[in-house]
Amino acid sequence: MDFTAIFDVIGEPATVALGALLVGLLFGVGARISNFCLRSAVMDLAGTQGNGARWHSFCLWLMVFGTAVAATQSAIFSGLLDVEDVRQLTSARSLSGVLIGGALFGVGMSLTRGCVSRLTVLSANGNLRAVFSLVVFAAVAFATFNGALTPLRQAVLGLWTLKPGSELSLLPSSGFGPLIGAAAGAVIVIVAIIYGWSSRSSIATALWAIVLGATITAGWWLTYTLSDLVFEPIAVESLSFIRPAIDMISIGMAGFPLSEVGFGTGLLIGVLIGSFSAGLITGGMKIEWFDRVMTAGRYAAGASLMGFGGVLAGGCSVGAGLTGGALFALGPLVALASMVGGSLLTELVLFRLKDGSAIKESKLLPAE
Repeated sequence: MDFTAIFDVIGEPATVALGALLVGLLFGVGARISNFCLRSAVMDLAGTQGNGARWHSFCLWLMVFGTAVAATQSAIFSGLLDVEDVRQLTSARSLSGVLIGGALFGVGMSLTRGCVSRLTVLSANGNLRAVFSLVVFAAVAFATFNGALTPLRQAVLGLWTLKPGSELSLLPSSGFGPLIGAAAGAVIVIVAIIYGWSSRSSIATALWAIVLGATITAGWWLTYTLSDLVFEPIAVESLSFIRPAIDMISIGMAGFPLSEVGFGTGLLIGVLIGSFSAGLITGGMKIEWFDRVMTAGRYAAGASLMGFGGVLAGGCSVGAGLTGGALFALGPLVALASMVGGSLLTELVLFRLKDGSAIKESKLLPAE
């Protein structure tokens, strides 16, 4: 694709943002229609869904993950993508960060009834609880990355680190290449589709799962391709909701200069537009707010844990779980496992306490 012609019309930063917006648009539509969310998948594992369709959300998540792995590894094998210098494979060396941060993120994800990507999707459909949670999340993430919580972040990151030269990708360290990685992803998709069929997943759900997984590869390919064309260097990256939220605050504090608009900004805008459009078409627009102050406190606590934990872990359930996981990167995969573990324990505790007065007003339902 000839991006230089687009550069001449709208400039390089706007081209990057426009490409990200299109990728985010697809993700927003797919996530809204399919109800994609890691927390819902964890509820399947915990057996706390209570809607008679156990394993549907878990199989959906596996389909997305498997597609992201298969498509990304295929792109690497074919030479369309080179990830040798990406952050996940060069600088993610803190095991304490991904373990502790992932667990905190998982706990927060359950308290807010949705991961960050899910809350972003819901906020475009009138869910003011999600909007509130995202504001708290972004503020804490910003303070963790470049504010009052930075010393605490650095202290946690330094507790357990890998030695320089340690292999950060599971494929090379196991003696395998991208072709094996692509095959593994394909197997995951096939298994998820088979089990998804038994849990009453529709063909449309499987198709949207494939679209969502493909957006991860699209993000990698877009930034890699543009990195060789733009004058000002850009990072090779894909979907994530931690760093874009931090960037939005920084850009807002600077007065929203167009020169600072980039991949993350375009991605967030695209997801919001995509989810809003899907909500209008499906009739899913609905204004929702807290019924009690106690519930708002629970969401605030959960959002804070996701903000702090997400920065420690180097990404959210999408940024680490899908984007980093598609590379078989060690740090993101450990973070993902820790997120699932933290969320699973929280779901089980909340489920056992659901008849208690503190939990009665915040029922264990998907983030809708």
